[in-house]
Amino acid sequence: MNVQVHTYSQPKEWKRHPVYASFPGAIHICATNNQESGIRSCYGGELQHVYSFRKFIKALYASWYSPETTFQQFLRLSRIIAGFGQLQPELRRSFRANAMEVLDTIRFFTQANVWPHHLRDSWLKTEKERAFQAVWAKFAEEDEAVREHYEKLEKAISRDDLQQAIRALRGGNVSLDEDIHLVLHGFYFVTPEQQIVLEILRKQGLRITFFQYYDGRYAETFDFIKAFVTDRFGWPSPEQWVYDAVANQAGTGIADTFLSAYEKRPVQPLAAKKEVTAYPSFFDFLHDVILPHFPIGGGEQRPVNIIAPNEKQLNELLLSYYPELNHKKRNFLSYPIGRFLVGLHEIYNNGQLHMTEENLSELFSSGWLYDEFTREHAQDYTYDLQQLFPYLQGCGELSTWVSRLEQLIVQGLGMEKAFPAGRENRIVRSMRSPFAKIGHFAVPLDRVKQVKRFMEMIHSMAHSLFEKSDSSNIHLHFKRLQGILRKHGKGVALIANENEKLLIQELGQKLQYIQDDSEFLYTDLQTALHFYLSGKLDDRDEEHITSFIEIDGEMFKPQDHTIYLTGLDEQSLPLGAQGVPWPLQAETFEKLSEEHVALELHTIRSRANKLISRYLFFIALNLPQEQLRLSWIKNMVNQENLQPALYIKQLGLEVKSEPDSSRHTEAAYMPYDFSEEESSKEDKVEAMKTLAFEDFLAEYVQCPRRFYYSYLTEEYPVFSSDFMHQFLFSEIVKVAGQGSGARFEKVLKEMGQLFPQWLPFKRYVAAKTSFTYVPRQLGKKTEVDDAHAYTETRKNFQFPGMKKVARDKLFGDTKAAFPDVVREILLGEQTEMRANPGYECRFCPHVSYCSEAVQAVDLGKEDN
Repeated sequence: MNVQVHTYSQPKEWKRHPVYASFPGAIHICATNNQESGIRSCYGGELQHVYSFRKFIKALYASWYSPETTFQQFLRLSRIIAGFGQLQPELRRSFRANAMEVLDTIRFFTQANVWPHHLRDSWLKTEKERAFQAVWAKFAEEDEAVREHYEKLEKAISRDDLQQAIRALRGGNVSLDEDIHLVLHGFYFVTPEQQIVLEILRKQGLRITFFQYYDGRYAETFDFIKAFVTDRFGWPSPEQWVYDAVANQAGTGIADTFLSAYEKRPVQPLAAKKEVTAYPSFFDFLHDVILPHFPIGGGEQRPVNIIAPNEKQLNELLLSYYPELNHKKRNFLSYPIGRFLVGLHEIYNNGQLHMTEENLSELFSSGWLYDEFTREHAQDYTYDLQQLFPYLQGCGELSTWVSRLEQLIVQGLGMEKAFPAGRENRIVRSMRSPFAKIGHFAVPLDRVKQVKRFMEMIHSMAHSLFEKSDSSNIHLHFKRLQGILRKHGKGVALIANENEKLLIQELGQKLQYIQDDSEFLYTDLQTALHFYLSGKLDDRDEEHITSFIEIDGEMFKPQDHTIYLTGLDEQSLPLGAQGVPWPLQAETFEKLSEEHVALELHTIRSRANKLISRYLFFIALNLPQEQLRLSWIKNMVNQENLQPALYIKQLGLEVKSEPDSSRHTEAAYMPYDFSEEESSKEDKVEAMKTLAFEDFLAEYVQCPRRFYYSYLTEEYPVFSSDFMHQFLFSEIVKVAGQGSGARFEKVLKEMGQLFPQWLPFKRYVAAKTSFTYVPRQLGKKTEVDDAHAYTETRKNFQFPGMKKVARDKLFGDTKAAFPDVVREILLGEQTEMRANPGYECRFCPHVSYCSEAVQAVDLGKEDN
C-alpha cells in the first residue's frame, strides 16, 4: 500500500523520528491553519511545502471555493425556491428563510460527491425532505458550478494540476519531485470533504503518510483517531500503524492528572492549583485581553493567541464591540463602501424604490455621495439631514423625498421674503421669525438645496441599478454597480485613508469575478449581498479568536507568547455534536451514510466529540503553564450565570473572579477649548456680548448644561423633535391669528400647509385648540437693538411646553440674579456647566443627547 500511518509523541523532536528524512521535499498538508502556522514556526527552515488543507483544496478547485461562486449560487437557489411550483406556501417561506442553510447542505453533499438521486424516496418521511430533494435536483441541473465540481471529483488530480496548485500557494515557479510524497498532519478527525479529496490522491498512487500525534499512555482517549484513519475508509488499519518507538516524555503534572482520571491510572494530586478566571461579561474580557493586545488606533500589537470552543459566538461579539479589528477578515460591512452598497440595495422594496431615515443616514455618512459640481460631500450634511427628518415624515417612495424637499425650499423662500435677514447678531437671528426655532426651517436654504441634490443622486443611482422588472441578469447588475463605483469613487478618494482605498480596489476586482448570465430576484439580493460583503462566504479562517479544534498547532510553537484559552463554560465544553444538514432528519442522514462511506465520518465525529474534547484539553494543559491563561465568561448574551466546564471542576482549579465592568471608568469630561477657533477678535467680543441677553441667561438659570449646548456649542438652539414642533405649531397659529385677524379656516389652511408631514386631523386638532387662545394684544416689547424689538410672545417660542406661571417665575429669577450670572459666565467660575435635570427636561432641545437628562417616562414612574 502507498499509504502509511506513523505516530509521534514529541512535537518538537521530529528530527529524531525515522521518517523525518523524507520530510524536507514532501508536501505537508495540515488539517488547520494553526497547525500549519505551528509547523512552519518549528520546522519552516527545513520543510519546503507546508499548507493547510483549506488553502490546498482552494488552490486545486479555485472556482468552486470562491465566495463569488457561493454568492451566485445563493441568488440562483433563492430564485428556484421562489418559483418552485411543487412547494406549498408555508414550505416556500421556510425554505426562503433558510436559503443559506439549504445551500450549505447542497454544497456539503456536492463536496462529498453525493447526488440528489442518491437520496431515495423511501427514506424521506417529511414534506421538507421531499421538497429539499426536488429543489436540490433542480438546482444541480441548472448550476454549472455544481456540475463542474461533480465532474472534477470523478477525475484524477493530474501532476500538472497539483504543481499549478502548489505554485499558486507558493507564489512562484515550483518543481515537484518525481516521487510526490504527501504528509498529512493533525487529521485526528476527517471530514467527508477531506476524505473525498484524499481518496482521489490515494487512488493515483501518490505516496501518503499520516503523521499523527499519539500518546500511548492514554490510549483510551487517543484511540478515537483510529475510527477515522482505518481500512474502512481506505487507509491502513490501526494494526498496521507504525507507533513511535521513542518513550513518551512525561507531560505537565496538570495534563497527566487530567487524563489519568479517565484512563484508570493513579491520579497524582496537583502540587499547586492553576487559576481559571471568571469574567462577568464579554465586555470585561474585551478590556482585559483584547484591548491590551490589539490597541485601538494601531500601536504595537503584543503576540497572543486567543482560542475558544465557542469562538463563533465570541467573534460575533468582537465584531459588535470592536469593528476596527475586522480588516483581517475583510468584512466590507465594517467599512463605508460596504454600508453604501447594502444601503443602496435596501432601496428596492417590492418593486418600488423605497427610502427610510436609517437607510438615508447610512448613505449620507458613507462618504460615497459627492457632488462634483459643488464639490460637497454628503458626510458634511448629515446633521442637516437629521434636522430635516421631522419635515420628511411619511415619505416612502424615493421621489416623494425629493418632492417634499422641493416644497420646503419654496416655503423657505416665502419665509425669507416675509422675514428678511440682514447683518444682524444672533439674538435677532434666533427670533426674527416664528419659525426660527423649528429645526428644519432653521436649516439654511442653500444647504437644503444641497441635501436635495444628494437625494437626486441616490434617485439616479437606484434607477440605473434596478430595472422596472422584479429580476435582472447577475452579470449585468454588477456591471452597473461597478459603473456607479467608478463614477462616485472620485469623491471618496479625497477622504478615504489608505486602507479604505485598498479595500475599494479589492472590492472592484472581486465584482469582476461575478460573470453569471442567469437571472435572480431583486428581493433576494439584499440578503446575498450582506453575506458576501460580511465575509461569511469566504472561509479564509482568519478570525481573531481561534477555534478550539486548532489548539494542536500551539504545541509546535516557541513559547514566546501568551495563550488565552477561554469559553471554558458548561455550555461550550465538551464540544457539542455535529448537526445533521438541514432539513434532513438524523435517520435519513444515517441511511444515506450507509451507502456513502464518506458521510459516515460526519456521524463518527459527533459520537467522538467528548473524546476529541479531552484530547484537545490535554494538549492545552501540556503547554507551558506560565504562558497559558484559562477563563470563561459567566454572562453571554442570553446565557446568564454560566458555570465552569466539567473539566475545570474535575481539576478543582482555583477560580479567580474579575470585578465587573464598573471598574472601567469613563474618561473625565473635557470641555471644548474655544480659543482654538479661527475667528476675529471682533466676532468673539460680539459673541460674548450676546450671551448677556436676558432670554439666553434664562436658560442658564434653568439649567447651565442647556445654556452650554444652546449658546456655546451652537449659535442658538432649535427644536428637532416632532413632539416639540406641536407646541411651536400652536404658538404659530396664535401669532398668525392675532397678526392677521383672519378666521380659523383661513389660518389653518395657510399654516397647515407648512406642516405636510402631519395628517390633516392632527393639524386641525392642534390648530383648533390653540386658536381659542389667540391674544388680543401684542404685549410688552423688548428692544434688542436700534432696529429690532420683540414682544413677550418670543418667550413662548424659547420655552415651548412650559406653563406660563413657571416661565414667568424663571424670568423673574433671571432678572434678580442677572449680575451674578453674567459674572459667573464671563469669569468661567462655572466651568462644568452642571445639569439641572427634572420635569422640564422633556421640553429641552438637547434631551436626546444630554447624558444627565431625565426622561418623561422615568418621572412618571417616580410619580407613581
